[in-house]
Amino acid sequence: MGVHLKIDGIEGECTAANHEKWIDLQSWSWGVSNSSSVGIGTGMSRGTSSVQDLSISKVMDSASSKMFISCCTGKVYPEITLHCTSVQGDDEPETWLEIILTDCIFTSVQENGSAFEPGGTESVSIAFKELSVDVFVQDEKGALKSSGVKTYDVAGTKGTQ
Repeated sequence: MGVHLKIDGIEGECTAANHEKWIDLQSWSWGVSNSSSVGIGTGMSRGTSSVQDLSISKVMDSASSKMFISCCTGKVYPEITLHCTSVQGDDEPETWLEIILTDCIFTSVQENGSAFEPGGTESVSIAFKELSVDVFVQDEKGALKSSGVKTYDVAGTKGTQ
């Protein structure tokens, strides 16, 4: 499986087909929670959602210094795209997950090193105003197809169903 990040203005070192010059990631995480509650005799109350930053881990590379200075200066990036890919047989990698973030800002860049490992790694957090998620699933012929894009406006607390 491959995980790749595209940021306009920050080139990475990825050489994978269809993801050239993207940033290779080791891992990523993102989530949302909702403060809803259920009480006896009162039913269910709907809370507000809390959307977490996208967190990524990566090897330090040519993108590292630009991410660092962008966090320091508060530079806003109009769009950041994350792709998760997998290979079926001898085919080229196919994207099975696409997350698109808009109006993004780096909220944290933590660089890590060790005397026991060459090079370093970094953990990066990215806040965003809006995100779109599309999971691609196999159809009856084995081809990947969109399950339907879902979008959430964090600032406006509105999403598509």
